[in-house]
Order: sequence, then C-alpha cells, then structure tokens
Amino acid sequence: MSHNDPDDLSRELYLARRELEMILAIDRIRDTSPDPTTMLANIVDALIERFDAEVGFLCLVSRDNGEMELKIVRDKADVAGNLSSDAVRLLAEAGLL
Repeated sequence: MSHNDPDDLSRELYLARRELEMILAIDRIRDTSPDPTTMLANIVDALIERFDAEVGFLCLVSRDNGEMELKIVRDKADVAGNLSSDAVRLLAEAGLL
C-alpha cells in the first residue's frame, strides 16, 4: 500500500479512528461498570454493535484448570438457541459460532 495515495491515507485514517473509538468505548465501560460480569457483558455488547453481529461470546481461560470457560453469551438472533454452555463453548472454540 502506497502511503502517498490520498485514498490509502484516508482509509488508514478511517480505520485508525474506528480502532481508537473502540478502545475508548471499552475503556469507558471498564471505568463505569459496577462489577466484572457487567463489564464483560457490556464489552461484548459494544463489540456486537461495532461489528454489526448477531452473536457474541466471551470465553476466558480458567486459572484453576487451564480450561476455556464460557463467561458471556449475547445472542440477538437466537442462533445458539437452547444449546448447553458446553456445546456453545465447543462450537465457539471451533469457530463455528
């Protein structure tokens, strides 16, 4: 990509601005959330909105056993339906959801 092309520069500036806006939004959520669960849920909501997604998951690795644990599920389109949290975790790990 040429840094001399105004279209390339404009695109880079647009992407950098969007990235900074997301960082700022997450920082605000972190500063204003009353507890960790609410904070994580609000971050997933912000990411869903930013990427215009229907589903968002947040998994964290357990310090106790090193296993991935599903912490937050946001499913606006009911894609995950009545799946168990283990099933959702496995599908998320595989990149299928």
